[in-house]
Order: sequence, then C-alpha cells, then structure tokens
Amino acid sequence: MQYELFKTQEDAQKLLKSDIRKRAFSAVVYPESLPDGWLDKLKESCDQVIISPLHDKDENPDGKPKKPHYHVIMKFINDTKYSVVKTLIVDELHQPWPQVTKSLGGSIRYMVHADHPDKFQYDKNDIQSYGVSRDTKSIGDYFITSADLDMIFEAMMDWIEENDVKEIKYFVKEVRHNRDWHNYIRNHYTDYAMIKDWITSNRHEHD
Repeated sequence: MQYELFKTQEDAQKLLKSDIRKRAFSAVVYPESLPDGWLDKLKESCDQVIISPLHDKDENPDGKPKKPHYHVIMKFINDTKYSVVKTLIVDELHQPWPQVTKSLGGSIRYMVHADHPDKFQYDKNDIQSYGVSRDTKSIGDYFITSADLDMIFEAMMDWIEENDVKEIKYFVKEVRHNRDWHNYIRNHYTDYAMIKDWITSNRHEHD
C-alpha cells in the first residue's frame, strides 16, 4: 500500500536514501485511512498545501472504480528534505509514500484531469489552497488557455488605443488594478516591451 506510487519498493528506498531536498512534493491520500486533524497537520507542516477535489469517480483500466482519494501538493519556501515529507505523509498520516513534484503546473492541472479528456473532469474551482507561496501565479492561472491570453493582450491594446495613452505610467496604473493584466505582464516581458514601445511611439507621433 505504501509504495503504490512507485514502480518498486527499491525506487522508494532510493529516494529516501538520497534524501533529496526540494520545495514541492506530491502525494495521494485516502479519506478512509486519514486520521482526524490531517488537514491541520498538513497546514502546520507546510508553507502551502494545495488539495484536489475528491477523486471519487476515477476508474482503473478494467473499468472498476478506484478508491476515493485526494491529490496533494506540499510546498515549502526553503528546500526541504524528502525524509521530512516522508515522515509526515507515511508515518504520521499513514498514506502512500510521497513523490517529488516534477512539474507544479502539470500537477495542479492533473488535479482536475485538465489534460486528460478520457478521464472524469473535476471542477478546478474545487481545488483548495492553504498558506502562503512565492509563486507569482494563482491556481486559476494554470488553467488559462492560449485563447484567453490572446484576449487579454487584445484587451490591453484596445484600452491603450481607446484612451490614447502616451505615457507608460498610465498603463502601469491600470495594470495594478487588473489581476489578469498584471499576471500577463509579469509572465510575458517581451509583449510588455512591445507595449512600451508602442506607447512611446504614440507620444512621439504627437511631438
């Protein structure tokens, strides 16, 4: 039971022996065997905890239902030893051995099977996040599509044109009050540079 997320027990023991330090770890936990106060224990032990909706409609390859479970991501501000997380999940919460989180975005999206249309689609609004994080993205940001990004960019450009903006400070002031724009600019510096150049050209056009 404790090794079911690994191909072999040897793989789990190798990870424990290496005692690798990372800032994010993942685990699958089962409500039927979780002790009382498990969520409080996670929140006390981690800087941020992200928990999926209850996966109660997953199926095995043979079509039989899987046991209801949660996918959990545990994040730490500082690098944390695998052995510390193993003690928390296996020894204290009596759950399968945790894994190192290789892709935060991929792990969050898997919480609702966003990239697996053949699996049951859970609601991303049911993902729960507790604690603080240095991550500049919100949970919702991991579900923004290319079409969404195009619409945000066009909305910014339309606002600049409609308001005849000639100074970057006015655009920045607007960005501060619009979360979607703020996140876009923070993660798309090349586009921001292009917007700055366009605003500058607007100003020079009227010189």
